[in-house]
Amino acid sequence: MMRVFLAAIIAGCAACSSRFPDVPLNRGLQSLRPNAVIDIADGTRTIAFVATVDRTALALGQSITFTTTVGSFSPSGTTITVPVDAADSAVAQLRAPADTSAGMVIASMGGVSASTPVTFLKAPPTGIEIAESPPILVAGPNSNVVLTVTLTRDTGSPSPGFVVHFSSDSSSHCVGTFGADSIVEVNDTVRVGFAVADTLCEGTVTVHVFASRGSDSTQTFSRAIPVVQPPPPSH
Repeated sequence: MMRVFLAAIIAGCAACSSRFPDVPLNRGLQSLRPNAVIDIADGTRTIAFVATVDRTALALGQSITFTTTVGSFSPSGTTITVPVDAADSAVAQLRAPADTSAGMVIASMGGVSASTPVTFLKAPPTGIEIAESPPILVAGPNSNVVLTVTLTRDTGSPSPGFVVHFSSDSSSHCVGTFGADSIVEVNDTVRVGFAVADTLCEGTVTVHVFASRGSDSTQTFSRAIPVVQPPPPSH
């Protein structure tokens, strides 16, 4: 009688697997993409991180929490909670920082997490704008123009800390001097005075500018500045 009873229990459980399917060991969180991101720290670009889930292991209405130690999520903050969508995924947009840094993006749900390293490199300037005021330089020790140099990028902003270097030459042998021979930019812009001390000088002086930070440097940009002699003293 005992043997018959045990056999009945075993036979009765033969269909258990069809009623209670196996639950994945990760409790639903499948992956986090992209992996091992390397990008540019221009303060503007965004990277979409996608966490995918196995909905068969989840109740409806689940969400995934994203956390970052580098940059910030749109619209703001280092932590954001995103509902799982109909495609069984949740997407978080990470905005690049304004300067070089490295860290991790982590997706977590139900005590299970997935992470990926993220590195942001320097965003060098791709262009330099040069403007002078006034537009004509009067030669002499008591007159100068103010050069405004702005570092630019096609997208976003250059990383801070680039040093701006100045030089000049002239086909008319006018010798120009700057207020400083290198200036660290602040908010992408530097200003420096430029003068030609010789009152007999007349013609054009060309100013050359490039920027560098560590091993990164821009190409050289130039601007021609007309130079005139001072008016004769009045009697």
